[in-house]
Amino acid sequence: MEMDNTLLAGIMTSLATLIAAFITISSVKKANQNLEETDKYSIFNKTYTVLVRESDNNTVVVKDGFSWVAFFFHIFWLFFSRLWEAIFTLLIIFGGIFVHLYVVEITANIGFLKYYVKFIDSAPPFFVLLLGIFGNRLLIRKYTHSFCLLDNRNHKVVDSVVATTKANALLKYMEKNNNG
Repeated sequence: MEMDNTLLAGIMTSLATLIAAFITISSVKKANQNLEETDKYSIFNKTYTVLVRESDNNTVVVKDGFSWVAFFFHIFWLFFSRLWEAIFTLLIIFGGIFVHLYVVEITANIGFLKYYVKFIDSAPPFFVLLLGIFGNRLLIRKYTHSFCLLDNRNHKVVDSVVATTKANALLKYMEKNNNG
């Protein structure tokens, strides 16, 4: 009797899973049709670069253009994106700037050098602006160039897609790739 109840529970679970999958697939198709209709004339369209690794078909989508997240949360964004080369480079640059400022302030507190120190103080915001401008390009470089021989980042730039979100860009790429 217990065996029959377990079998019945397994069948019911499988049936519920199939029904949920069918509902999900039909709602995704409906949402995709609605996105296609509204996407054509949207003012929120952005360009996305699609990268694919051939060995396991791993697909990555990166937005082109200015990265607001990298601009406002620069250090956290670098750590979260695992851009170790950029972190190391910025540490060397900022360390050099601060050591240089310390030496200049100690050795000479005369006239024009005070303006020089103020000019150098504006370097960190300039680097943050550059990080916002080139942040997404750094991400693309991260996926296409390997840092050492052990890295498996052999992604190739495959396509450029215009869409409103990353998920929508991935859907458009997959649809174009499967139909073409």
